[in-house]
Order: sequence, then structure tokens, then C-alpha cells
Amino acid sequence: MVSVKEKKRFSTGRARNPEAFVEVTRPEQLVKILHRLIRAGADRRISAILARLHPADIAHILTFLPIPESRQLIRILFRLRKAAATISELPSGMVHEILEGIEPDIMAEFVRRLPPDDAADILQELPPDELRAVLQILHIDEVNELKALLAYSDDTAGAIMNPDFFALDSQLTVDEAIQKIRDAGDLLESVFYIYVVDETNRLLGTVSMREILLAPGTRILSDALRTNPVMVRVDMSEDKVAEIIAKYDLLAVPVVDEREQLIGVITVDDVIDVIQDAATEGLYRMAALDEEDRVFSSPARSVALRLPWLSLNFLTALLAALTVGLFEDLITEVVALAAMMPIVAGMGGNSGTQTLTVMIRGLALGEIRSLNVRKAVAKEFAVGLTNGICIGLMGGIFAWLWKGEWWLGVLLGIAIVVNLCIAALGGATIPLILRRFKLDPALGSSIFLTTLTDVFGFFCFLGLAAWLLPLIGVI
Repeated sequence: MVSVKEKKRFSTGRARNPEAFVEVTRPEQLVKILHRLIRAGADRRISAILARLHPADIAHILTFLPIPESRQLIRILFRLRKAAATISELPSGMVHEILEGIEPDIMAEFVRRLPPDDAADILQELPPDELRAVLQILHIDEVNELKALLAYSDDTAGAIMNPDFFALDSQLTVDEAIQKIRDAGDLLESVFYIYVVDETNRLLGTVSMREILLAPGTRILSDALRTNPVMVRVDMSEDKVAEIIAKYDLLAVPVVDEREQLIGVITVDDVIDVIQDAATEGLYRMAALDEEDRVFSSPARSVALRLPWLSLNFLTALLAALTVGLFEDLITEVVALAAMMPIVAGMGGNSGTQTLTVMIRGLALGEIRSLNVRKAVAKEFAVGLTNGICIGLMGGIFAWLWKGEWWLGVLLGIAIVVNLCIAALGGATIPLILRRFKLDPALGSSIFLTTLTDVFGFFCFLGLAAWLLPLIGVI
């Protein structure tokens, strides 16, 4: 993140020297300075600061500012020709709020300054009426290109590809190819590989820039290309695209249609965004949160998104309470049991979460297939059993030394072993069951797992106590 240090103090009134650039050491300081400058109406000084910052750094700063102030900065950035690049770096949940009320002609200019794939992402955030107003301002060729991208599903290769790509005809000579490369202009800004196509635009292979420069000038490209290139279909899921790029260590991958005609390119920076979105989605879903719930979402919006899952969590928590209620008389008679119950449930929940995280990651990366599901579940059960024995021994010794009752140590140790085994099975199978029903494996898994470990943990511990204590004469 940018380094800045405030060199000169200023009042909340209009800055005396609007041309001065304020350097600060941390983003938090810069946010405070920009906040004061916005209130003072010091647009020239704000422009001087923003002109020195990278769009990604500006986008980070905007996440800390109130939405009205962010909109004001976007208008200043527009004059600096940095607004489009900054908006493309913002979290998707913020884009709609910040762009609300921006004039259609300014939005159209945003679109023109961005790569088509980034422009399409921004347009998807607009309400239908605002989208139509922007499209009416754009040139017909720009509209057709954007509509083609908007037609693809959000989670497919077509939605994240850039339709502006550089390719060469296979029948060109090396000299002709070099001249084409020189004439390509802006298209070469994102060129990592030279794609070679036939007369129908079907992708035949790739050739490196080094091979072109070293080959004889009269050599035909079709004789120099590398055949069987790694490519992705336009309808392939974006997660699968990310997996392919990571597997083959690619900087870009060509996108083809059903006839293997080249229609776009996906670069590694787009895939990084996909990976970040997937990580955020997985994190949110494990906590039963909606991705639209952000730090600065309105309280009403956050309540509406969280309350349904919290209600479900409350209902599942009642199951644990009812389980404990079955043994009220026992707990009343042996109060020490109440002190040990949270240990059993807590250890089960923590162990199960570890298993759950490993399984969800394995499913997301394609490591777990139908052929190795049993092996994965068996491994996690073995880990749960081993950890249960180790933790159970420690817990049993602790309970014995603390309360001076050997039977309490036996109860706690056995209950921990059993519950960690249940946690391992639950953490391994719950994501598999959800996927079997074509649901997101991360969706609410933690709620179901917590219920499982709480109910079985309490029932095992108190059930064993109800059976053992009368036998040894404690009650």
C-alpha cells in the first residue's frame, strides 16, 4: 500500500496551497486527510494527491470512505482519467453503490476506457434502466461486443475473457508476422503468447516471440507453431479455468467456441480475481453469510442477510439444549458434570472444523473424486480417532487431578474420543452430502457440524455418566 506522510497541517477551511501534495505514512492517515479536504471543497489538492496513487491503492482507500465522499472522488478521478481503472479494482458489492447517480455519459466513458471484460463486469452491477441509458450512448460496435459478453453466465469463461486478442494467420511468413506484430499497437499490451489460426479463425497452435525472431524470414508460421495448445471452452466454469491456468503455469489461456474458433483470451490477472472471489465465497459460506454482506453495508441489509441463518442456527441449538435437558436430574445430582460438558462439545467442534476445511478445499480444487472419497473419509476418521485418544488422555488426567475422581476422568476421556470421531465423520461427509444434492459444500456446513458435535458430545458424555455412575455407587 502507498506510503504517505503528512508534511503540512491545514485547517478544515480551504487549503492555502491547493497544489501541495500531502504525503502520509499509512492509508488511515490518507483517508482522514481526504475526508477533511472533501469537506473543505479542496478539489485541486485532492487531485494532486490522487494523481500520485495507483488505482488499486485508491480503490482500497475508497472502501474506508462514506459512499457520498467516494462518489465525489470518482468524479475527480474521472477528470484525471483514473476513474475507470479504480472502479475495476473495487469489490463488486461496492460498485453499484458508488456508481449510483453517476451520469450515463460519464458511465459510457468509463466503459470506453476499460477492457471489454472489465467493462462488462461493471455494467452488470447497473440497474436495467441505467444499463440501457449507457448502451444508448455507446457506438453500435461497442454495444454488440458488450452484449456478447453480458450474454454469458457469470461463472463461465466467456464472462471473464477479453474478446480483444492478437492472433496471426498460419500462412503468414515470419517477416509478415513481425510486421503484423509491429502494427498491432494496444493489442500487444496483454500478449503473452502468439496464437496462430487458420482461415476460419480456428486455433491451430501457439508460437513464442523468441521463435519468431530467430526463425528465417521466409518460414511459414504453420511450420513453426506448437500444436495441441491448452485451451478452454467458452462455457467452461471460471473455477475450472483457474484450475487449468494454475496446473500448467500459464500467463494466459485462449478461449474457443464449440468449433474451436478463437474468440477471446483469459489472462492470469482475471484468474486471480476469480480465485479471490472463490476464497471470499468459501469463507462467507462456511459462516453462513451472503457475499453481499459487507463491512459498511446498511444495518438493515446485514440483518436481512444474516437473520435467516441465525434462526436456523437457533433451531439447531435447541436440539443440543433438549439433549442436555434429558439429563437434568443427573446434572443436579453431580454438578461436576456441568463443568466438563463444554470441553467435550468444544473439542468436537474445533476438530470437526479442521476436517471440514480440509474437505471443502479438496472438493474445490478437484482433489477429491468419486474414486478416492472412501480413502479421504477413512483418513480423516483415523486422524480424528488418533487426536481423540491423545486429547482424551490429557482431558481424563486433568479431570481426575482437578476433581480427585477417577470416574470423571474416564467419562471425559471416553466422551472426547467418541466425539472427535463423530466430528471427523461429520466434517468429512457433510460437504459430500451437500455436493450430492448439488448444493455448495461450504453452504452452512459449519452449522450442521456444530449441531452434530454438540448433540452427540452431550449425549455421549451424559449418557455414559447415567450408565456408569449407578454401577459404581456414585449415585
